[in-house]
Amino acid sequence: MPVTKQTYTAAATWTQAQAADLFRTAFIDAGLMTDWFDSTVSSDAELRILRLSYDNTKTYGNSFFCFSFKPGNSIGISLLSGWDTTSKEVVGTQFVDYHLNKAGIASSAGTNSFRAHDLSRFATSTSSDLSLIRYTSALDTKQSWFVVQQGTNRSKPFALVHAGTTLYPWLDLSKGIISGYHDVSATVTNARGNLHFRIQENVRRCLLHGHALRGTTEQTFGSGRFHEVGWNAYAYVGFGSINNDYGQNYSGFSQSVVALPVGKASANPAYTQDYVPVCTGVPWSPFTPTLLAADFAVYMHYANNTVVFRDRFIVTPGVEEWEVLEAANNPTLNDGASAFFLARVV
Repeated sequence: MPVTKQTYTAAATWTQAQAADLFRTAFIDAGLMTDWFDSTVSSDAELRILRLSYDNTKTYGNSFFCFSFKPGNSIGISLLSGWDTTSKEVVGTQFVDYHLNKAGIASSAGTNSFRAHDLSRFATSTSSDLSLIRYTSALDTKQSWFVVQQGTNRSKPFALVHAGTTLYPWLDLSKGIISGYHDVSATVTNARGNLHFRIQENVRRCLLHGHALRGTTEQTFGSGRFHEVGWNAYAYVGFGSINNDYGQNYSGFSQSVVALPVGKASANPAYTQDYVPVCTGVPWSPFTPTLLAADFAVYMHYANNTVVFRDRFIVTPGVEEWEVLEAANNPTLNDGASAFFLARVV
C-alpha cells in the first residue's frame, strides 16, 4: 500500500511563526500531537515545544523537543527532559536534562552553529516558499517521515518515535528519557553504498547513550556531543561488484553493518540477471522492536547514478512505484552501489 503524502507550504514572504505552523499541522496530521505543548519567543526566535508521552506514570516518560525558527537561519531542534509552561523555560540540570536554556537555544539556530541540531541543514529564506513534506505509512500510521524543502535545498528525512510505539522492555523510563529523533543519511564509500538511520540528539539523561557525555560541559559547540551526534543506530550497505583491493569495497568497517541481498550475474553465474531487491521490514530505531513499515524501504541501485530527491523507482508501472527521500549516487556506474531511502507512493 502507498504512503499518505502531503506537502505543507508557507508562501513567500512567510514569517517564522508561519514556518512553525507548517510543523504544527504536519505533526498533528501524523498523530504525533494534538497541539504544541507550549509556544514562546526568545530574542527573534520562535520556539515550539513538542511533548512525546511514552509513559506518564514514569519520571522520565515524556521526551520534549524544542524547535527553533529564526530569520535567516536553519531550523533547529533540541532534546529536553522537561519544560515548564509557566516560566517558559527548560527544567532540570544543565547537560543532564538539557544542553542550553531557552535563551541559548534561541541563539543557536544558525547554519554554522551546533548548539541545536541543524534540522533543515540550510539557512531558510523568507523570500521564497518553504515546504514540509509528510510521508505517513498506510501500514503503520504511527510511522511518519518528514522532509523540509526550499528550492534545491532540503533536509535529511527525519522521524520521531511516536508515543504509541512499543518500546524495548529494558528501557527504564524511571531513570532516563529516550532520544526519539532520527534522520536518514545516504553515502557512498568508493564502490560501496551506505544507508544510515541515525540518532542526532543526546543529553546525559538519555537511555542507551547519555552516559557517553559524562564530564562534557561544552556550551558553545555541541557537535558530536549533545547535537549532531550522528550515531548510526542501524546501517545498511550494498557492496560494489568489483574486487576489494585497497579496502575499497567490503573491508575497513568501523562498526557493524547489514549487507543487503544483492546478486550480480557478472560475479555469480547462478543469477541469469541481477537481483537487487527493494528491502522492507528492516530495523530502524534502537528504542523499539517495531520494524520499519513495509511502505518505506532501503534500496541499492547500480544501473543509474543521476537519481535525485523525489525521483521514482518503478517496479511495475501503476502498481508499485517508490519515491526517493534520500539519495547518494555512486560515481562508478553499474559496478558501484548507489544508496537510497524510499517511500512507496503507488
